[in-house]
Amino acid sequence: MTLPGSYLSKKLLENFEELVATRPNDAQPGPDFFGLPWKPVLVTVFLGIVSFAIFFWRTILVVKDRIYQVTEQQISEKLKNIMKENEELVQNLSNHEQKIKESKKHVQETKKQNVILSDEAIKYKGKIKLLEETNEILDDRAKSLHVMLESEKRMSRIRT
Repeated sequence: MTLPGSYLSKKLLENFEELVATRPNDAQPGPDFFGLPWKPVLVTVFLGIVSFAIFFWRTILVVKDRIYQVTEQQISEKLKNIMKENEELVQNLSNHEQKIKESKKHVQETKKQNVILSDEAIKYKGKIKLLEETNEILDDRAKSLHVMLESEKRMSRIRT
């Protein structure tokens, strides 16, 4: 029973040996690498490259700050909350605009009533002035009639 990894490594080594064999004779490597056989050296180089790739992948390329890891569901919930708040604000704004319109209408009606009341007050002031003048005239006449009555009484006493 052979493992898939061992089969893969055998095939990789065979392909690498064929690649080395295709090089010109003056550039061919010797039977060993500074006293070590080529197979363990090549396996070590291959493992080093793989471990470097894994290290690079795990540390450099996958660096993500956890603050920015937000799910689509969280974004959609936040968007729904913002839309709900926006609707509430629009409703509040329309309510306030309606209240402002009603207040302006009430102010206009109050101004009209004030104008009408001030016109009536001017009319009544004129009537009051006229009545005061008439009252003074009537008071003067009442005094004169009283004086005449008193004089008539004296005259009638004198005659009797």
